[in-house]
Amino acid sequence: MQTPILNTARLIVITTSLLVLNACAPVPPTPILVAPDGSLVEAPPPPSAQEETDADKLLAQSRSQRAQGQIAQATKTQEQLIQNWPGTTAAAHALFEQAQQAREDNHPTIIIEKLEKLLFYRPDFSKIDAARELYAHALVSVRRYEDAAGMLGALYASATDNNKLVELGKLYIRSLREIARPAEALRVCVDLRAIPTLSNLDKEAVETLARTVVSSRLSFTEIESMWTTYGADTRWSFIHPMLGFKLAKVFYHTRDYERSEAMLKELIARYPQTLYGKEASSFYERLKNRFIVQVNKIGVLLPLSGRFGQYGKQALESIKLAFQDSALELVVKDSKGDPTAAASAVEELVLVDHVVGIIGPIVTKPSLAAAQKAEELSIPIISLSYKVGGDMGSYVFRAALTIETQARSLAKFAFEEMDMTRFALLHPRTPYGAAFVKAFWSEVDERQGEIRGVESYDHDQTTFTEPVRKLVGRWYRTSRQDYRDKLKEIRAKKLPSHREAAAIEKMQKNLPPITDFDAIVIPDSAKRLGLIAPALAFEDIVVTRNDRELKRIKRATGYKDIKPITLLGASTWNHPYLSQKCQKYCENAIFVDGYYRDHPAPKVRDFDSAFREVFGKSPQLSDAQAFDTAGIVRAILELPKTPLKSREDLRKALLGHTGFKGVMGNLEFDDKGEAVKELFVLTLKNNTIQLFEKPVPKPEN
Repeated sequence: MQTPILNTARLIVITTSLLVLNACAPVPPTPILVAPDGSLVEAPPPPSAQEETDADKLLAQSRSQRAQGQIAQATKTQEQLIQNWPGTTAAAHALFEQAQQAREDNHPTIIIEKLEKLLFYRPDFSKIDAARELYAHALVSVRRYEDAAGMLGALYASATDNNKLVELGKLYIRSLREIARPAEALRVCVDLRAIPTLSNLDKEAVETLARTVVSSRLSFTEIESMWTTYGADTRWSFIHPMLGFKLAKVFYHTRDYERSEAMLKELIARYPQTLYGKEASSFYERLKNRFIVQVNKIGVLLPLSGRFGQYGKQALESIKLAFQDSALELVVKDSKGDPTAAASAVEELVLVDHVVGIIGPIVTKPSLAAAQKAEELSIPIISLSYKVGGDMGSYVFRAALTIETQARSLAKFAFEEMDMTRFALLHPRTPYGAAFVKAFWSEVDERQGEIRGVESYDHDQTTFTEPVRKLVGRWYRTSRQDYRDKLKEIRAKKLPSHREAAAIEKMQKNLPPITDFDAIVIPDSAKRLGLIAPALAFEDIVVTRNDRELKRIKRATGYKDIKPITLLGASTWNHPYLSQKCQKYCENAIFVDGYYRDHPAPKVRDFDSAFREVFGKSPQLSDAQAFDTAGIVRAILELPKTPLKSREDLRKALLGHTGFKGVMGNLEFDDKGEAVKELFVLTLKNNTIQLFEKPVPKPEN
């Protein structure tokens, strides 16, 4: 009986979970063949004697052809044999020979294809064990680990030769690790290592595999279960110290310090001379030291050297000013602008200096590393980086003004105070620009406003004709109906070519910009705005609100209706460059910031004066943030009514403290550790940065 097998048939391997320890020759899983229509290919009945004879003849013929160098013809004969009588012994030999050839040619997918048919049709093949091993190796090489694990588990459990046990065991362990069954992988490691005749070299290899499994794959539940189940099993003694130490660290990181301490003590007592016994002793000292707190000491972590050293020094001076004449002690560490150094500094501040809290850092990557370590050690850290916030953990606070806060505050002011609802966005293709636009747009959508136009430009761009013309509809003129109408009028006059060209040029020049928005949002630096604003003016974007100036512009342009547009921005505009570079082109521009150096408040004047004495210049936003952060920490620590006793007390106090007023205004933290502050709204008036004051409406006649 012939059973044709379609060349396009898919192959699926059924895998079973095998208990290999003390197993008695389990039956390996058998592949099943699935036709393209999804139906299972049924195994044929045993071949008849005549079919076996005919198949043997074809096998002999193919071997003869191969011996004579007729490789293509031999392959064709074998394929005919397999197609006609797949269940015969001859077909099994042909498939096995093809698989062996594929191994020599390094084609694992062909090995799998041939052997899946062999294993399906003739699981009683005389060389079936060799076929299964070859098949398992091929499955691993193509990363079909789930299938490989099922086959290797059975082969490993049935093996009797030590060398074969080690070879299969290593592959089995690898497959189990890859399919996230590390507990089983570790049991196989222990089983292998317990073989009495195992060589020292193989024993070391197995121990290395076991350590790899424990260090990278086991879950907390699995580690705890294994320690409970095998903690007294001598076969597991080689891995006990590592298992116990990892369990102690898991308890530590989940803040179950009592159980962590108990586990560390047990390891120190049972395995004092082992590597992990010694590490347990060191970790135990760390555990004790982390709970020693001196509430009069505050850690300061800033980049005092390297690329960002100047920013760190300015922030440090601001913090020192806030703690001037205070009995509290500052412990200063240099983050060096490096994440590893920052994390190490946090550890030292906690375990050696025993500070109650940490201020800093200010650079993103070191701040991330420091925040992660602070959360691990349960110490409040107030980040001065706008990218590191309370979402990193309950001990992480953010005092820095974020891009999102600025964007939302700017949109809120535009809607609520300026009655604006329609906006255009002109932004650099930078992370800052993208983040600002996203947050601003989101706020506009929530308030049911409109974004009427969006254009972007390169971060180092110096000319802005193209993005500005696109923003106001002067770049793609042919898409404008008014342009097409005027062009049609000119051509209808049938002027001489030179006069027609001149008329079209004049018409194009006088084509009014489309300003169907109230404001243009430009999240870029003041220096860059100094290049953008003149380009806006050149395209007849009017920013003045002076009646006399508006009449002059109407006469010059011939436009009947001129709508003044407001330029909107963020804290990056709050720089002397704004007035130096922009001049009249940025008149009436509005932007938000967390700090205004010319604020009349005495505290702001005193801070500015003290800072100038040291650095010869006014403080910036980052300096003010450092000053106010230090100020609120000092205010909390010096409260006489509720003296703090722990880092947890400081964390709760930071979350609950209200009424602090610094140079940036009121400062407090919400329940997520984010700074809550009201931003200053600033404007450029008469070429001077000033606090914004809403114009008083003119009385009606």
